[in-house]
Amino acid sequence: MDIKRTEINLNLESYKHEGHFVEVSIDLLIEVGSYITLLVNLYDNNEFTWNDDQAVIGGNLVRLYKLIFGVLDNVCDQKGEFVQIFTRLAFECIVNTRYLIKNYDEKTIISYKLNSLKTDKRLYTEIKSLIAERNNMVLPIEHRMMSSIENLFAKSNIDLDMDHKTERNWGNKNFFEKTKSLGLDKLYLSHFSMTSNEIHGSWSDLMFHHLDTNSDGKFIPNFDWDTPRPQPLTAIAFLVPTLLIEYLESFFDNTPRQILTKIEELENRVSLFMELHEQWLKKNQ
Repeated sequence: MDIKRTEINLNLESYKHEGHFVEVSIDLLIEVGSYITLLVNLYDNNEFTWNDDQAVIGGNLVRLYKLIFGVLDNVCDQKGEFVQIFTRLAFECIVNTRYLIKNYDEKTIISYKLNSLKTDKRLYTEIKSLIAERNNMVLPIEHRMMSSIENLFAKSNIDLDMDHKTERNWGNKNFFEKTKSLGLDKLYLSHFSMTSNEIHGSWSDLMFHHLDTNSDGKFIPNFDWDTPRPQPLTAIAFLVPTLLIEYLESFFDNTPRQILTKIEELENRVSLFMELHEQWLKKNQ
């Protein structure tokens, strides 16, 4: 697979406005996404499949690729609020996947699955309770929902009838604790913690993005979209290479040194570009 290399122009004078940095950031994210697709199509067997434990890692890599696609799509549409949301989700996906790789054992994998499936189990139990109240008469929609949940548990290799005790947070750590265990807690606080407001729709999100004030200080609706900036894009582009290297080193014995070198060089290029943007900001703002 021939992946196009994004060249970084080190001449600050060539960047007339911040949009030029966004353009390069897009190319860097496309390059990062290309490496994800390359690695996801590597297998450690001749069947070209994952077992259900490996699928937890592989599925998260596919999810990350799609989230990056969502970032790029909304950058091109000039919808800055959605860019913030998708980059926050991408960061969470990176943290979860790296944590799973670092703690890749049966206990962690089961914890990850059960934490998700507990909602489905709760719904399944509620449906069975409603059916019992009707003298075991099953509605068509209930049959479909129960069949879907049973299929989900079967494919997950989890017994639906077992009494599953689940931790409040999978892996017995909340999200911030996971970032701290990976050395990403400071990056989380500085770049991604506040974007939870955009996801959940807090008051500060309304104030910054969806409301304005008139000359009398009264609130009025704001239907304008924020202009995307480079920082969320480059932050994700910088974080992905470490994840990919850890993935290769953890699950493949004979990874060609050439691939690792290219991914490391990509990380260095992104870091250099981030520093270049900071220099531009100091000079122009």
